[in-house]
Amino acid sequence: MTEAAKDVLKAERAWMTPVKVDQHLVVNGDQLGGISFYAKWINSGRSPALQAGMWCAMRIEPRHADYPFFERINVPDNAIVGQGATVNSASRTISGQEFIDFMDGRLFVYFYSFVNYKDVFTDSVRKTEFCIRISFVSIIEKPDGRRELRFEMFNIGEQNNAT
Repeated sequence: MTEAAKDVLKAERAWMTPVKVDQHLVVNGDQLGGISFYAKWINSGRSPALQAGMWCAMRIEPRHADYPFFERINVPDNAIVGQGATVNSASRTISGQEFIDFMDGRLFVYFYSFVNYKDVFTDSVRKTEFCIRISFVSIIEKPDGRRELRFEMFNIGEQNNAT
């Protein structure tokens, strides 16, 4: 196969890319009781991602601790993600005293996600992963009374090959 043909296949193949790590609040009555984080992925390629399997994990560590290494696990790989389609990972929640310590700046959240998939051009399994460190910054009070939490999120560690 010529280099030009290989380049065409690369341009046409499935390409799973993380869009962002998003969150939703856990509310108990009027009280903020925790927060859940999840990864949003997109197939930004031009063909479907086949036999896709996705996972996420979270660790809560003191600010001075080294970043953790996340073990890869075997996940079901039976999904198909079409061209341009987005998918969300499961969410991971922090609550209780850990949530209070996170909001007070004593803890970092480390969020890790990966996706394995194949494309229509090859049988090889592609693996994309990322790890970010999340720290709480502030709460913004919106004009309509809604609260919006602000975070700093940085890629960290060796488990980052997402493009």
